[in-house]
Amino acid sequence: MNGIANQLVEIALSDIKASRKLREAKQYPQSVFYFQQSTEKAFKAWGIFAGIIKEDEIQKISHKHIKIYWKALTDQEKTVKGAMQAYDKIEGIKDHEVYKNMKLDEFNKMIEDEKVFKETIEKLDLLNLTHNDHVWVLDHLEEVEKVRLPSFKGLAGKLRDYSLKTEDFTRRISENNAKEFRDEMDKLSDEQLEALSWYPLKEYMISLFVTKVLFFTTIMSAAHFSYCRYPFKGVDPLKFYTSKQPLVKFLPDYLRLLEKAIKVLIKLRAGKYIPKVLDSFK
Repeated sequence: MNGIANQLVEIALSDIKASRKLREAKQYPQSVFYFQQSTEKAFKAWGIFAGIIKEDEIQKISHKHIKIYWKALTDQEKTVKGAMQAYDKIEGIKDHEVYKNMKLDEFNKMIEDEKVFKETIEKLDLLNLTHNDHVWVLDHLEEVEKVRLPSFKGLAGKLRDYSLKTEDFTRRISENNAKEFRDEMDKLSDEQLEALSWYPLKEYMISLFVTKVLFFTTIMSAAHFSYCRYPFKGVDPLKFYTSKQPLVKFLPDYLRLLEKAIKVLIKLRAGKYIPKVLDSFK
């Protein structure tokens, strides 16, 4: 990692430490402020690493960093719909097993559901979320955190069989692409095939944890940006942010998850989750 994104990650971790210390000192408004700042910096770093935004767009985004997530959603929607439209032009391709396993229709439905969720979020009073609202969010994030991957031992034979189907699928689109795919698959050992099947899923699950935590901690903190700093719209931060205020109460849980997500993001960017066996054909 390098550049602005690297600096953002380091400052985000520093902000988390500050938020913890301030909460321990019962400086609750300031603690919430540094929590919000850490989510903002971490989300912007994620956006740069994921290629959703460029470093020179940081200032333009300002404090509306949740826009990064919505932009990612829009980009995904364009990609999926573009693929669906492209395959529509190939006769009989949708009946092929490989196409069915892509589950583009399900993916498109998931994106549509996320858009509905976005509209719902925008209508909520995020400043005054209840105890139960926070419990629901934390339960959801901790479930994602607990997900464990199944073993992929012994899959090489099945993967070789499936590669034949993939080759056939690719041939329907391009004969040259099919030959290139077949040649590459023939070079792989059983151990490499198993690693190849394992890596994308593991990276997806790890990335899902990071994305979910960054998204929800941003949602939980964004509305507090102005209110926790000075009197705003009739709200006195010294009276509003007490030990009983729901966000303040659950702040240690959010900080733990956010810190873990940032550290996982660092490892993802450094390639620490790539199995050693993949080194032979990176």
